[in-house]
Amino acid sequence: MKKKGLVDIDFERINLLYQNAPIAVNGLLVGFFTLFFVVRELLPANYLVFWGGAFAVALIWRIGLIIAFRRQTAVDKINIQNIQKWEYFWVAMTVFTAAVFSALVFFPFTHDALIALLFTAMVFMGMSSGSAISSNSSVIVVLAFLTPTTCSLVFKVIYDAQPYYFLIAFVYTFFYLVLVFLTLNGNRVVIDNIKLRQHSEYQSIVDTLTSLINRRGLKLFIDKLIPQSQRSRMPFSIVIIDIDFFKRFNDIHGHLKGDQALVQVAACLEKVAREEDLVTRFGGEEFLIVLPDTNLEMAARVVERITIAVRHDTEVTISSGLAMFTPNISFEQLVKNADDALYLAKKQGRDRFVIADNTYANGLV
Repeated sequence: MKKKGLVDIDFERINLLYQNAPIAVNGLLVGFFTLFFVVRELLPANYLVFWGGAFAVALIWRIGLIIAFRRQTAVDKINIQNIQKWEYFWVAMTVFTAAVFSALVFFPFTHDALIALLFTAMVFMGMSSGSAISSNSSVIVVLAFLTPTTCSLVFKVIYDAQPYYFLIAFVYTFFYLVLVFLTLNGNRVVIDNIKLRQHSEYQSIVDTLTSLINRRGLKLFIDKLIPQSQRSRMPFSIVIIDIDFFKRFNDIHGHLKGDQALVQVAACLEKVAREEDLVTRFGGEEFLIVLPDTNLEMAARVVERITIAVRHDTEVTISSGLAMFTPNISFEQLVKNADDALYLAKKQGRDRFVIADNTYANGLV
C-alpha cells in the first residue's frame, strides 16, 4: 500500500458526518414535533397523516443508514474506495427529508396562515442552523436540506404576495446566504483540522531517512490486517529484507554513502512492490514488506523481482526471508519465521531469498 493511501480526507470527513448523525436525528425530531404541535389545528387530518407518514419514512431511512454504516465499519467493509457512496446515500436521504418539510408550506391551512408560515420559517431556520453545525463536514449535505426548504418557503411567500410576505422572503434569503457562508467556513475548518491531525499521525509513523512506514505504522496496519485475513480466510505473507554486508559498506564508503544506499533500496522496494503491499523500514538496514492476500508462491514472485531490481539499480544486494501468516501463529512468530528464513538466505551465500517452509525450491533466485 502506497503511503498516500494511508491518508484520505474524504474518508475522515464522511466518517465524521456519520458520527454526528445522531445529533441530526434529534434535530429532525425536535423540528417535526414542534411543527406538528403548531399546525395540527390548522391542517385537515388527512394532510397531517400524510405528512407524518412521509416523515416516518425519512426518519427510518436516516436511522437505517446510520446502523448500516456502523455495521459495515465494524467489519472493515468501508474503505477509501467505497466510502464516497455513503455520502451520496446521505445526500439522497437529506433531499427526501427536505422535500417532506418543504411540502408543509404548500398545505392548505384553514386559518392563521401567516402565523403558521412565520412559525414554519423559524423552525426551518433552527433546523438548517443545526444541519450546518452537525453536518458541516459535508457541504453538499447541508445544501441538500437548506436549499430545498429555502426555495420552497421563498417561492410560497412571493407567490402569495400577501402583506409582509416579501419581507419574509428577503429575511430568509439573507439567512440562506449567511448560512451558506458559515457552512463553507466551517467546512474549511473541519478539513484543515483533519489535515493537521493526519499530518501529525502520518509523521509519527514515517521513517525520517527513507520516508517508509516505521514499526509503529506497521503495527497499526497489522492490527487491522490480521482480523481481515481471519474473516476472509485469505492468507498474507511478509518478507524481511536485509542489505548484504552493510557494515562493511559503511566502513568502506562512509555513513553518508550508507544512508544514500538505504534511501536507494527503499525507493527500489516501493517502486517494485505492488500497490496493495506495505513497505516498511524495520530497523537499521532491515526492511519488512507486508503482502496482503498473497500466498508464498505469489510472494516469491514479488520478492524475486525486488531482489533483481535492487541488484541492478543500486550498489548493494539484499537477502530476504519469506513467511506466510496462518491462524495458529502470532505475528511475532510470523516475523521469527521470516527472520529464520533470512538467516538461511545469508548462510547460503546472500543476494537471494528463502521461504520459511522451504516449499519453493529453497527460494533461490
